[in-house]
Amino acid sequence: MRVLVTGGSGFLGQHIVRRLARDHEVFTAQRHFVSPSRQGTHDLELDLAELTPETLGRLTGGRLDVVVHLAARLDNPFGVDHTLSELASSNVVATLRLLEASAVLGIRRFVHGSTGGVGRNKPAGRRMYENDPAGPSNPYGLTKHLAEQAVGAYHWPFEKVSLRYFAPYGRNGSNPMFQHVIAAIERSDAIDVGAGGGHEMNPIHIDDAVDATIRAIDAPGLPPVLNIAGPDVVSMAELIRLLAAALGRPAILREGPQPKESGVADIEQMSRYLGLPRIGIAEGIRREWAGAG
Repeated sequence: MRVLVTGGSGFLGQHIVRRLARDHEVFTAQRHFVSPSRQGTHDLELDLAELTPETLGRLTGGRLDVVVHLAARLDNPFGVDHTLSELASSNVVATLRLLEASAVLGIRRFVHGSTGGVGRNKPAGRRMYENDPAGPSNPYGLTKHLAEQAVGAYHWPFEKVSLRYFAPYGRNGSNPMFQHVIAAIERSDAIDVGAGGGHEMNPIHIDDAVDATIRAIDAPGLPPVLNIAGPDVVSMAELIRLLAAALGRPAILREGPQPKESGVADIEQMSRYLGLPRIGIAEGIRREWAGAG
């Protein structure tokens, strides 16, 4: 099978490429090369926002079976965000151009990496379902929602699915929430968590996120959107305490007036089509950060 993975140098992308390259011919697309070529892969330097079918056909030999589209420009709620126009170019325009090029090359499935941030947070104790109305709360979530709509609206002769990842995490990950918390713990800074322990969530370990993505390449009869999240629900305060314990450092929590909300994904559909995640949050954090402090 010939597979194109965009965002192949990213946190999730690197793991996906490594797994796929064992058994398949893999092409990776990067805006700028940031890592050396991997054995068994073809690394392409591409600006997807300027992509044409002719360019993709020339670089891939005119044939692809599957596209796994993970490339995206992320925001940083704990730092300086990109502008909406910058995010839209990378996350929306690039997706449209890749859909068009994929149709010309005759792929059979398009797997789009989306985010749980497309949805709207629920009251504490509730879950987010794939068919809930969208409610992105920032420009990044908005652009990923628009990209999801583009994937769903393009009636090309190939199968499509958008995978909404909920806080994928790992030792060398790019998740800004985990990075912010770990940095604060290491500096012994107080961390705001909101009322009642703060936001509820079910983050997914990188290994489970990779497994689900690989299965999405071949699993039959997929719905248009699937939540990809972990098996355990934790509050922000619980997550911080788990990270602090793994790092061997104290956690300083500061409850604030922000109301307790739920960003917990329902994973019934994920379980049905792609299998249940295997790694609980406590085990996953121990695997990644125990003794790293």
